[in-house]
Amino acid sequence: MKKIYYCPICGRELIESEIEGYSFQCLHCDEDFTESEVIIKTEENEKTEK
Repeated sequence: MKKIYYCPICGRELIESEIEGYSFQCLHCDEDFTESEVIIKTEENEKTEK
């Protein structure tokens, strides 16, 4: 089951961070996050929410 990671500030999907010590980056907010800071959803949850 694939996990999708979202920004806790703006809610947009995150990309992998290039900064050491961070897992994800939000291009809109220009912020980097660790996995414990982000919103995690699975593909299965995404389908049922719509």
